[in-house]
Amino acid sequence: MANTSRLLRFIPFSQLAILCTLLVASCISVADLSSGDQAAADAKGLFLESIEWGRIVDVYDVDGNLVEEDALIDHLITGSSIVSLTANAVTQKESLFIQFPEASAEFEALLFDYKDNLQTVLRRDVVGELTYDMVARNAAVRLNFNLPIDPSSVDSSSVQVFQGNPSSPSGMLQFSSRFVVKNDSSTNTSHRGGILIDPTISQTEAAEEQLPANVIGFGESTDVDDYNLVVYIPTEIDLVNGVYSVLSTLDEGQSIFYTPGRRDASEPVEIIGIDNYKLLAAMRTGNALDTFRGFMRDAIRPSLLGTQGITIDSHSGDGSDIVVNYSVDSARCLSLTPKVGDVIEVVDSNNKNNVWTVVSREDISPPGYIVHCVDSNYDGALFDATALAGQVSTRYSAADSDIQACYLDIVPDPGEGSILDTASVSVRFDEAIDDATVRSMSSFVIVQPDDNPSPDPQDVKESQAAWYRQIDTSESVSDFIERQRGYDYRADITGNATAEAEYGGRVLFGEVVASESNR
Repeated sequence: MANTSRLLRFIPFSQLAILCTLLVASCISVADLSSGDQAAADAKGLFLESIEWGRIVDVYDVDGNLVEEDALIDHLITGSSIVSLTANAVTQKESLFIQFPEASAEFEALLFDYKDNLQTVLRRDVVGELTYDMVARNAAVRLNFNLPIDPSSVDSSSVQVFQGNPSSPSGMLQFSSRFVVKNDSSTNTSHRGGILIDPTISQTEAAEEQLPANVIGFGESTDVDDYNLVVYIPTEIDLVNGVYSVLSTLDEGQSIFYTPGRRDASEPVEIIGIDNYKLLAAMRTGNALDTFRGFMRDAIRPSLLGTQGITIDSHSGDGSDIVVNYSVDSARCLSLTPKVGDVIEVVDSNNKNNVWTVVSREDISPPGYIVHCVDSNYDGALFDATALAGQVSTRYSAADSDIQACYLDIVPDPGEGSILDTASVSVRFDEAIDDATVRSMSSFVIVQPDDNPSPDPQDVKESQAAWYRQIDTSESVSDFIERQRGYDYRADITGNATAEAEYGGRVLFGEVVASESNR
């Protein structure tokens, strides 16, 4: 199964003459054919058959075997006893775990259903349409073709994605996205070629593929009727109009390659010149008025993420696993025990950052931990054998309640002392967070601890806190927040706090600054 990620690239001008010569000699474009030859070309040309969107995941079976990378599935999927959806804490790549062996009928049926239940987009023109189909802002769009696509022909010239407001002065601008060629990935066996357009680009993908990071995806549409996203597929190389390459089919042993064309004269196209046009498909992206505010269903709740430096004492390949023995560097975080799903990052001798994902735990007794990780690109020869510096990222759980400070980055580091009033505190999450929703009185609350072992029975707040801590332990987070008093400092004429002044309530903090990745 072909599965190749492609960079957004432009072909250097020095190579254009060679490329054009090759295309003329070996490619057939339907745009070159006369009307008399159209019927024969219908059975042989490269045609855009349909457009779908959904969620990109890597698929694993019950034994942890990677079955398929970059599979496109139904975005409405939810976890259950037989399937689970997780996201890598560092790369943000989502994984679907199906609790059956890969070769079982149950596994095949479930995966087929998830891949078959995608959202479709009807191809519409940029003029003469009353409405346009919606694409979720963070969804991947798949272009389905009748023939397999040559991955080397896919770039930002052969597949052009434009977004913007067609009615504004700035108009439509080319949009940077990640392309993944997925031939023979559709449940429709007549759709043999597939190209995924992925609008979300993590920091890791941005560094690897030289693309701008984008944790949100497509921009939102301004209304629910007009288009703001258009995909163009050129049919002819046209240097004057900025077309440096066109799609081509794979060589299937016949030494004949096809470039795009339209099967039917009614298909929407942009006419460039005589026998020169671009296939097009206009659509709109989601906005706040759509379901899930224009995004895919958020199937994974965000978690607080702790990041600590570690020393790797040993690592070795064991089949498909990497056995890693490590300890946490910080003395106050030695008991930060590993969890399945943790991510270890380590730089190799080529100065490349490697991501090892923990899939099982062998020894969780501090200070030295032994875990099993996976990384398909692991090469032990590229790393120091011992005392290797690395970093671990782990999601918060109730077991970490005594070491909560290990989930905060405090500058300057207080060590064993108190946090300075002027200190800055950074909180990390395992996915992008809308910083406009971080509100100190309701959604992101800082309070004094209420673990007084000897509460004053005359103090309502202390007694109430003790009740919920010791008796009614099922209190929800929202109820806990609601019973915290707000920040209030009442001073008398001398400037001292009055008896009614509240201490230990919600702390009103200053400006919230999000990182580039909003995590």
